[in-house]
Amino acid sequence: GAGLMAVGQKEQALRYLSSGQKRDCTNLSGSEKYNCDAWYWSLSGTHLDDAWKAIQSALQTQPQNSAYHDTATVVALSRGDAAEALRQATAAATLSPDDPYLLWQLYRLQAPGSKP
Repeated sequence: GAGLMAVGQKEQALRYLSSGQKRDCTNLSGSEKYNCDAWYWSLSGTHLDDAWKAIQSALQTQPQNSAYHDTATVVALSRGDAAEALRQATAAATLSPDDPYLLWQLYRLQAPGSKP
C-alpha cells in the first residue's frame, strides 16, 4: 500500500492499507494497537491527528521502545513536522544503535536539504 501511495495510486493504496491495518492491528491491544494504527494511518496520510495521539499514548507506556519512536518519526513526517521527525528518529536510533534501518532513517533526515 505504501509503495502504491508513493507512485500516486492513492485509491488502490488506501484499499491495501486498510486491509493491512485490519489484518495487522485488529487483534492487538494497548500500546501495540496504538502503534500499529498510527503506522497505517501515517502511511495512508489519513487520521493524522489520531495517529499522533495514538503514538504518543504508546510512547507514554513504553518510552524506551525504538519502534514506537520510529512510528512517531513517520507520523511526524506525514504531518509535515520535519523537526519533530528528526527528534523522534534520533531517539529511535539512540535506543537501537545497531538497527541499520533506524540509522538510515536518521541519516536521511539529517542530510542537508533533505525532503523525505
